[in-house]
Amino acid sequence: MQHEPRLEQRAAQTYVAIPAHVTTEAEFRRAADSGFPDLFGWLRGNGVEPAGPPFIRYLTLDANGEPLDLELAVPVDAGVRWETELAYLAAADVRRA
Repeated sequence: MQHEPRLEQRAAQTYVAIPAHVTTEAEFRRAADSGFPDLFGWLRGNGVEPAGPPFIRYLTLDANGEPLDLELAVPVDAGVRWETELAYLAAADVRRA
């Protein structure tokens, strides 16, 4: 079943993420299959509760619209400390399928 994309307004959100570069569907699946457990393991190990559901942020698409660079991400409260800088999604209008 096809869904029409819709435009949504989203508030700014701090998140933790693991970057990935993928060139095939198999690499995409491996990145997600390992990245999300790693993120949730870090959250559990540091006593941090997710501030929302996990998501994938697509940073770069190839000429066919397939993902190349992405972030496997989990929203967190702004006060969380990460080994490196926390990522931050600015408030934006997003297209959602």
